[in-house]
Amino acid sequence: MAFPIVTYPNPILRSVAKPIEVIDDEVVSLADTMISILRTRAPYDFFLKGSLCKGLSAPQIGIPIRLTVCGLYGEIITLVNPEILEKRFHYENSEYCLSLPRHQTRKVQRSRFVKVQYRNLQGEETVLTATKKSAGLLEHEIDHLN
Repeated sequence: MAFPIVTYPNPILRSVAKPIEVIDDEVVSLADTMISILRTRAPYDFFLKGSLCKGLSAPQIGIPIRLTVCGLYGEIITLVNPEILEKRFHYENSEYCLSLPRHQTRKVQRSRFVKVQYRNLQGEETVLTATKKSAGLLEHEIDHLN
């Protein structure tokens, strides 16, 4: 099944995504599809693990649920129902978003540190702390869900 990237001003990008109640085969399959889309859209970054810092949230492919995949610290992480528990220190970050294809980059305020609680695909509750661009990426992707 092909999922095109939803672009602004589609209203799904402004709505709050629904929590995932059960992590079933459908959710796992969707996460795999999102990872494939992200790899296709950002192959250079995924080829060079050192620059693996991209993400995609389910609303960006037209599915209003709280699911995000992110390339962080050399691996791809799937976050189910992510919530930011803590954020500190701000800086101006230059960002690109697949849902805003006409804009090369935008300067936005992001946190230098975030602590995020989420479930992995096995249903385990996990807490992740991230700094610098990884913190900004998580904040950006969770913004898509909120």
